[in-house]
Amino acid sequence: MSMHRRSACAIGAAAITLALGATGSAQAADRSATPSTFASVFAAAQPGDRVVLSSGSYGTFKGSAKSGPVTITEASGASATIGLSFNGASNIVIDGLTITGAEVLNSTKNITIRNSDFTGVIRLDGLANSNVLLDHNTHININAGGQYASPARIALPYNSQTHSGVTIQNSLLKGGDSDGIQGGVGVNIINNEFRDILEAGGTNHTDAIQLIDAPNSVVRGNYIVDSSTGIVAYDGLRKATIENNVVDLTGKGKRPWGIEIYADNGSIIRHNTVVYATGCAWNGTCGAIDINRKTTMSPGTGTVVVDNIATEILLQNGSTVAQRRNNLLRRGAASGDLTGTPVFVGGLRPPTFDGFALTTSSPGVKAASDGTNIGVVPTTSTTPTPTPSPTPSPTPSPTPSPTPSPTPSPTPSPTPTPTATQAVWTAPTSVRVGTAVVLDGTASTGVAPLACTWSFEDQSGGVIWETITGCKLTKTFQTADTKYVKLTVRGADGRTSSLKRSFAVASRYSRG
Repeated sequence: MSMHRRSACAIGAAAITLALGATGSAQAADRSATPSTFASVFAAAQPGDRVVLSSGSYGTFKGSAKSGPVTITEASGASATIGLSFNGASNIVIDGLTITGAEVLNSTKNITIRNSDFTGVIRLDGLANSNVLLDHNTHININAGGQYASPARIALPYNSQTHSGVTIQNSLLKGGDSDGIQGGVGVNIINNEFRDILEAGGTNHTDAIQLIDAPNSVVRGNYIVDSSTGIVAYDGLRKATIENNVVDLTGKGKRPWGIEIYADNGSIIRHNTVVYATGCAWNGTCGAIDINRKTTMSPGTGTVVVDNIATEILLQNGSTVAQRRNNLLRRGAASGDLTGTPVFVGGLRPPTFDGFALTTSSPGVKAASDGTNIGVVPTTSTTPTPTPSPTPSPTPSPTPSPTPSPTPSPTPSPTPTPTATQAVWTAPTSVRVGTAVVLDGTASTGVAPLACTWSFEDQSGGVIWETITGCKLTKTFQTADTKYVKLTVRGADGRTSSLKRSFAVASRYSRG
């Protein structure tokens, strides 16, 4: 999983295409700026414009509320450095800059920061359904001020029942002793690489990903390697989805537990690969999944732990699970799990995420509850849909352990055939610029709860300029042209369905 910062020129071409739209009705412009003219140039920028920065330091940029996206990037060959302090700003795209630090606060919405290098922390606080996207950035060698002073390079230091609307994806977090991502509110952490995030001594406690309650968070497709910890929630977790992650602490971190979830309430842990090794801390072995609690907290309940590869699964201090099955474990397999040693296409300790795919002869192949391989499904693979029929037995026959299968009869609580995941929505009609329209995907089907994502893109899907979560939303368009909108629905069982439709948006004053 490699991360690359793309050139501003390439991104700029995409941005111009996006701003012109299908009919070329919007007149996007490039507006050059220097440190002394930046404020006035940005103030004059219109939706679809790019503000192109010359080399220099641009201080702290506070932004403002724009009616449509305005992109700020650097000129070809330039090197622009900036700090961000957004509080109520909206519709701003930061593309390809060096960012010394950032705050994104309160009513701020529709912010994208991409292809940029962070040299300081970013704090996101007080956000709700904000549509803030951090994409293809680097956060390298950032140290914490202490356990309670800027402890994370990406921090969401607040708690809320409403999802933050923040997505962090396709980014590299490497080196330093600050946490990678720490949050107390719902957040999406997708397809990132966490490497060499290690404690340096002192009072700071360093985690790659730490969630604190963080209801309805999604942690998916991440590669955590050679770090002090993996995915942890020591102070409770609620209805999170942790899936398709590789946690490899065997080289440097050597913590026995790669996924540690305390006092959980109804989270799903599935299709993860937690890597085994000997010689880990406290004379232990690496690679366990630990469902636990602190003595001051209630035991965890309702957790689903399925389709994972791990050394073992520990249920400690009274914490229990709602489901545990189809896990490939080296020891301690329960009824419905498998005992065995995975064989990876990349060898004993693959150097890449995709190397953790199982070989065709490995235990666990096509033995997951959804008919795929146990453990991670690499990015080059696709999850079959619809669900294979019949559903595989919870105790597949290729178990290498000499221990006989617990029973050939069905499990006491067989899993019902899942409702097929299907995205359903109807394109709106008679849409005009400046008039709110409802996009409704609530008729979609699948295993509840459903997660819906709307992407607003070009006809080919090659350019995506905005994504919004939620199965039903209200959207106001600012340009008259043909809109291409895709709804992607994900069921609680991990199956997805997408449906893309197009519709025309007429100008505010057109007849008809």
